[in-house]
Amino acid sequence: MKAEQFITGAYVVFGIIFGYISNYLTKILPNILLAISIPFIFYGLTVGPLFKIGKLHKRKMLISNSLITFFFVWLVLWIIFYNF
Repeated sequence: MKAEQFITGAYVVFGIIFGYISNYLTKILPNILLAISIPFIFYGLTVGPLFKIGKLHKRKMLISNSLITFFFVWLVLWIIFYNF
């Protein structure tokens, strides 16, 4: 498995997990800012260690692909969980 595929797969899993966590936080605490900021703080903390897996010259591509993947998976699952 290539490093880029591993990173994308990891952020799909993180997006699923944080979609559920954001839904849980929205239902427990009616603070939407907390539910939005926690996943992106986590993304910021995990992007550095995952770069050690990928190559240095692909840094910009890895950031854009992982951020887009994480954001859309998180958003879609948060909306789906919120409606149930």
